[in-house]
Amino acid sequence: MIDSLLYVEIIRPNSYSFDKPFLKWFRNQYPKVAVFDIDNASDELLLGYSIEFLKHSHDFLLVVDARIPDTNALKLNRLYHDVIAQKEKVYTILLGREIVSNKMLSLLGQNFIQVNTLEEAQNQVITLFEKKQANVLL
Repeated sequence: MIDSLLYVEIIRPNSYSFDKPFLKWFRNQYPKVAVFDIDNASDELLLGYSIEFLKHSHDFLLVVDARIPDTNALKLNRLYHDVIAQKEKVYTILLGREIVSNKMLSLLGQNFIQVNTLEEAQNQVITLFEKKQANVLL
């Protein structure tokens, strides 16, 4: 069963986003799942904490929100390497398109999904949780 969500928002340099509709929706839908969020401007301490957060999770969902054009996720490579190393317990949704994120996370194979809209991401999460719940009941 998925017990953790790491939400990563890819933003432009020197900009900040406090309105996170996906997180609001997710917390309402799945209040028992631990949630942590960062962005590509987060410092090394937060990136390190997010990696530890994932290592201590049983199964986790990584959602990368890359809907803002002309952004760069190079700073997230360390995180992506750790995610790939744990690919048997990670499910990843890339919302939007960003070259580095797409290239790295596509290495997860069938545990990676790329979508273009918030609604598609939400539908994929619902489907994933339903599948995981069905597996628990078997």
